[in-house]
Amino acid sequence: MQYFSPSGLNPLAKNVVFVIDISGSMSGQKIEQTRQAMFTILSQLRATDSFNIVLFNGGTDQWRSSASLATSENIKEGKAFVDERVKAGGSTNINSALLQALELLTNTANKPNSPIAGNFPMVLFLTDGAPTAGETNTKTIRTNVYSKNELKASIFSLGFGFNLNFDFLTALSAENGGTSRRIYPDKDATSQLEGFFDEISTPLLLRVRFEYPKDIVDDTSVTASEVSQYYEGSELVVSGKIKEGVSSRVMAVNVRGISSNNSNTTYTVSRTLQNLAIPPNKVLIEDFTERLWAYMKIKQLLVKLLVTDDWMEHAQLRSEALEMSLQYNFVTPLTSFVVVESDSHDVIETYSGDNVVFNTAVSRWLSSPAGWRILLSGLAVLSLFFTVVRF
Repeated sequence: MQYFSPSGLNPLAKNVVFVIDISGSMSGQKIEQTRQAMFTILSQLRATDSFNIVLFNGGTDQWRSSASLATSENIKEGKAFVDERVKAGGSTNINSALLQALELLTNTANKPNSPIAGNFPMVLFLTDGAPTAGETNTKTIRTNVYSKNELKASIFSLGFGFNLNFDFLTALSAENGGTSRRIYPDKDATSQLEGFFDEISTPLLLRVRFEYPKDIVDDTSVTASEVSQYYEGSELVVSGKIKEGVSSRVMAVNVRGISSNNSNTTYTVSRTLQNLAIPPNKVLIEDFTERLWAYMKIKQLLVKLLVTDDWMEHAQLRSEALEMSLQYNFVTPLTSFVVVESDSHDVIETYSGDNVVFNTAVSRWLSSPAGWRILLSGLAVLSLFFTVVRF
């Protein structure tokens, strides 16, 4: 495991387009929470940052024709736009809104001698539903957005509530250098929105790449070693396996990225490989490092599974993720989890692939009259099928 959290870097100026869903389904508490969160988020922008706002329902409505620096006056006017225009009604045209946001970012980047042309481009996209107007095929929307995103702007997707296609948002962000997050519709939804922006508000490095010595590290085992950006207050974690029979005790790792002023930055970290003898009473989780590696690997395989369009690659990724899930006993969208409570309160857990398979102990229990009575009463048998796992 390698944990990477450099300090002493200057923040990168960013150019943010806020893409906000104001369709009818956002009415009530959600639209009010979004409005309040935007007031706080706009206040957090730095003076070197630039921003614009795109609102969408069946159509789109943008604040300005081009990005504006985050001066106190511009922030005040941006808040006034939000206060006046963020009102719910209409359908949901996601495709047009995202393409418009990318066009605004491209126009800013192509302006010669503009003080904000080099700002790090990013989209903060908030929606609570599936596309219902314009292009409604989510695969086509992803293709359109990826093709339009020539700047490689990072798209961060926030899914409000549960009546939406969150897999679509996850794939959309993964393809465009961002991440997705579900916002739970509760009283603290405003703080969830503000908290997410706070996490990504201070980019320090772009296009971070970890380079491990090929004679020591097994390349095929390494988790994601290229990251679109690194933010202040966060930590990058990479995990992998040392090759069998490695005699070298020292491993040098190069970490490269782009910092402020578009300068290339390289960190070289050398570590001594050693076997650590940990007393049994200090071990909290058996094989913790290996299980953390497996968790990270499965998580990345599941994201790739959402993104790929190649059926052979899809089958391979699914098989690999399923095999690792079963090996390390992780509940994932590819596995099922069954809990059966008997008269003696014994719990039997069974993991499988697409179908739940009861083992012989469960079969014997169900064969008894008492077991069937409990089963039919529905009071002592609880089956939990997890179709979505939040990593």
